[in-house]
Amino acid sequence: MCSFRRGIISHMFAARIDELADANIADLDVVLTAAKRKRDEADLEIAAVTAVVDSRQLFQEHSQSSIKAYLKQQLNCSGPDALRIKRRARLFNQHPEIADVFGDSRIAVGQVDVMASAQQHPRAGAQFAMKTSGPRRCASMMVLSGCMLRVVIRCGLWR
Repeated sequence: MCSFRRGIISHMFAARIDELADANIADLDVVLTAAKRKRDEADLEIAAVTAVVDSRQLFQEHSQSSIKAYLKQQLNCSGPDALRIKRRARLFNQHPEIADVFGDSRIAVGQVDVMASAQQHPRAGAQFAMKTSGPRRCASMMVLSGCMLRVVIRCGLWR
């Protein structure tokens, strides 16, 4: 993208690089942390909207046959990206505590996507449901056969 300033076309990325070029590492760390937080917040918002559109089947109002097709149209994303977003939304909808941990930037989007995929797995999904229910659900080690998945979540829901 370009912006027009004082008769000169300035490319936004190049201008941002120029702004950051003289910053020290501590300042760059702060900028990077803030950018990650914004990205996580955007991913949460997209997941929340997707969960509502999916559960109410509002994608049909756009003449789409599935939430995946709706996401591809609205977000201009690939099929695999739309599938990841759909799975993430369903995971957060069924396990809001995982969304909270993600929102606090205590787990990464890749870890969320692994859990979302495990939840959809025919065999591992049942084990995922068992291990994510009960009083120790967020502090337990989840070992899911079929996917050979090991994810540790510490979200402070139990003491």
